[in-house]
Amino acid sequence: MELLWRVMLNKKTPPELKLNRLAYGHFYVLKSLRIIIVVALTLLVMEPSQGQDHNWQLVVIPGVCSFKIPATFELQNGGYREETDDLLKKIFKIEDPDRIIIQPKGINDFDPDTLKKYCRIIIKTETKTPGTFPKLGDKLNFSNNELNQMYSEIKGQLSKDISNFKSKGYLMEIISLEMPQIIQINRYQAIKYEYVRSINQNPPVRVIEYLIFNNDSLHKISLSYRISEKAIWEDDLFKVIKTFDFIKR
Repeated sequence: MELLWRVMLNKKTPPELKLNRLAYGHFYVLKSLRIIIVVALTLLVMEPSQGQDHNWQLVVIPGVCSFKIPATFELQNGGYREETDDLLKKIFKIEDPDRIIIQPKGINDFDPDTLKKYCRIIIKTETKTPGTFPKLGDKLNFSNNELNQMYSEIKGQLSKDISNFKSKGYLMEIISLEMPQIIQINRYQAIKYEYVRSINQNPPVRVIEYLIFNNDSLHKISLSYRISEKAIWEDDLFKVIKTFDFIKR
């Protein structure tokens, strides 16, 4: 049996939800990697797959990728998704209905115990002209100088995010930021960087960003969780990242 999820565009959003429910993901990559097109996606959430994690579900983003999630996670949708989109529009001036968000199961139903926790997996694909990015699976040859430039641009964008939050009455603090590095994810080399942030002096959140290049597309995967909940989320998140399989373009 298949369950079909469709990302709807241009929905009217309800009143603003409290900020601590927002599914944060920093919506930047580098100045040279700006969003041009975000394609509307249809998600297929398949029956649990067989194997080591036999109770995990296979999530398919047609034309982009597939990956697996444990039974303790769900696709963000419904009223909670609408309220999150509304906050992003108000704070970042961004309308981005096609990003894919995975969250702890129960948040869509506004389960009070689940809403006290924080963990997200966010997948975005940015599209430019063919040949803009390295091909999927190619070895990445960024020099130390180029990685340092990425670090500076990431740091600069985070500073802009801090200003955006401050202009809306929220305090965002970047506690630490690590240098970008080239890593291996399954068959692909990728850029990885991470930082720790806090919003309104709430418990710190670790954010890990992966950039995967695919000819005319840049795939961005963001993992985030509250550091105090590391024992709950970290093991599964790093298992999820190893299940991604992208379609070569």
